[in-house]
Amino acid sequence: MQVRGQANFKNPSQEAGLVYFVERLEELTYEYSLDSYKAPPANPPVLIKEALDQLDAIEATGDEGIGAAAYIVKELADRLKDNIISQSLISQGRDVQNGLSNNDRSSLRSLLQVLTKELSPPAYISKAFELVLSTVPSNKKMDIDFLVTELVATLQNAGMSRRYIYRTTVRYWYDDVGVEKRSISDLAPFLKLIFLYQHEFVVFFKASLLVDELKNENFEAFRIQIQDELDDDFKMAPAAKSFMKRKEKERFVRVAGFKGFDRDSAVESAREKVGLIHNMFRVYHHKQDFQLSRHAMVKQCCESEIVLVDDTDKVMLHVADDRPGAAARRLDNLLRNSAFSRGADKRRFYSIAGFHAMSLEASSLENQIINLWIGLETISPSRVGKTKIDSVVNAIVPCLGLRYLERTMAGAATDLITWDRKAALQHLKAPAPGPERSLAEYLARLLLAADESAVNALFQDLGTNELLRHRLYRLRRNLAEPTKALSLIESHEQRVEWQIRRIYRTRNAIVHKGELPSSVHSVIDSAHFYLDQTIQITNELSCGPQGFHLYRDTFHYLRLEYEAYKRVLRSAGAYGDDVCTGLFWKRPPLLWPKEMFG
Repeated sequence: MQVRGQANFKNPSQEAGLVYFVERLEELTYEYSLDSYKAPPANPPVLIKEALDQLDAIEATGDEGIGAAAYIVKELADRLKDNIISQSLISQGRDVQNGLSNNDRSSLRSLLQVLTKELSPPAYISKAFELVLSTVPSNKKMDIDFLVTELVATLQNAGMSRRYIYRTTVRYWYDDVGVEKRSISDLAPFLKLIFLYQHEFVVFFKASLLVDELKNENFEAFRIQIQDELDDDFKMAPAAKSFMKRKEKERFVRVAGFKGFDRDSAVESAREKVGLIHNMFRVYHHKQDFQLSRHAMVKQCCESEIVLVDDTDKVMLHVADDRPGAAARRLDNLLRNSAFSRGADKRRFYSIAGFHAMSLEASSLENQIINLWIGLETISPSRVGKTKIDSVVNAIVPCLGLRYLERTMAGAATDLITWDRKAALQHLKAPAPGPERSLAEYLARLLLAADESAVNALFQDLGTNELLRHRLYRLRRNLAEPTKALSLIESHEQRVEWQIRRIYRTRNAIVHKGELPSSVHSVIDSAHFYLDQTIQITNELSCGPQGFHLYRDTFHYLRLEYEAYKRVLRSAGAYGDDVCTGLFWKRPPLLWPKEMFG
């Protein structure tokens, strides 16, 4: 979460819904937001298409029933439940949920084909925009949160760049100089900026090495040209001065004849076009290749200004990271103490790190997702009588579930520190947070203890920080008692399983059909997060006096602990004296001899 304040808003206290909408929209599209704060990769329009594609694949094999499509249909049913967008587009009285529970393939296909029309991306996004305009003034944060999340998910899946939405949001609501303070009347003009209007683009890159050998006449079908000079209108642009500075053997690559929603997605599409030629070239020449510049000059049909667009960072880098010093200390501890590096799984231990590294180094989205999946598959032990995807789900879900509540609380605590470190520590009564006293534990004690006055004082101090206040309010409500905490964990477990299966389908679409789904950026976000979390928890369990030597035993232990953890929450009527004891999973500690005896 980024704290910008509400100085640019005319009436932040009276228009709290608008402030919340803007803050949440920025968070959903910020590249380094926590994975759980971002928009989901799939919502109803995408899920309907996924389900129909899966039914086609099942029919092609001659199998009976709906097979693996059942997981997609179940997710679709969940996404349609209490969905105010779909309820506005589907006639009242229709029992869609009952229809989706039908295992007859023909009936299910007929229903899905009807839904493709009723919940098509244009219809769904238009209704979402309409409901945003009518709901934001009401200040109903739960509805606003749902709508803005669906808005971003649908825009991204349609092909709009997440970075464009983020930059447009920040520029319009916070950065524009010389405009009056923003109010609810500015919402409609803003939404017009991120609506799905298509534009024509011309993009110029610089390319180096061997391009002299490539002939323009062969690229006509791709609308790609290699040129010694920029077009005249590009030369006149202010950004051209730096862009025209070239290294030896560099030339300009012009890409045209395509449409997009924004400049960032246009550059990505143009880069992909040139990538087709690049990959074909390397079939015949392996030793050298040509590289495209990180920056591109872009002309949009309806804009007079030609601008320089910097390349987006790799999706793989959009994660929270340790500082180099802390990372070095953790690595030192792992190499000295991990039993994996000395046991029968030594090669697997190093291979997993290798696949993670290859996904970081890969420039193409395809290679990133393939290497991430290989990492997930390699770390997950096979189970007798189970498919590989079932084995991966069985291994990864406990790793994510055991620390889900602690991660969620830690994220909120970090947001609180970002808001105002001094005030946050005073409210948390955390003078010295550290390994034994995490900020997540301090926040859990504050929100879930019986001291209402302390919570009210915090909410009062938050002022017009609508996003953070609502997040803490929802945490307090959702974790008010152990059974509610269990429901939250089980909902997360279901989402993780669905997402793992989507990662696998994305990998299969790339490998077997050469297709790249529109949700691939969000899928990579999740796949990377899942692999990181799994590597970290298994590495921890391989260290210490009770360190596991085998991944098989490590995951078996995690499954046992996960079931025990949920069992305790299920049977507990209330939290004990220390809410963190039952709320957060901790591995029972065992001291090293030197820690016992000095």
